[in-house]
Amino acid sequence: MLLSVMEGELEARDLVIEALRARRKEVFIQERYGRFNLNDPFLALQRDYEAGAGDKEKKPVCTNPLSILEAVMAHCKKMQERMSAQLAAAESRQK
Repeated sequence: MLLSVMEGELEARDLVIEALRARRKEVFIQERYGRFNLNDPFLALQRDYEAGAGDKEKKPVCTNPLSILEAVMAHCKKMQERMSAQLAAAESRQK
């Protein structure tokens, strides 16, 4: 039973990580290309020109969600270790 709970926790963690990665990708695309129509080749050329023209003058396009993802992954790792310790304790009690 406890093993199935741990498997559920790991599945939930994987789902959260995938959701955060997908969200990060969507947010990045929206922040970077939100004002452009991605189907118009002339606007794509304008976007590429603007991106290459002032690289030194521009700030980063979006905030860094990687640190948030790393914090979530660290929390999940800590929870996994805690659940493993609980499982080991439960198994030792059953013996």
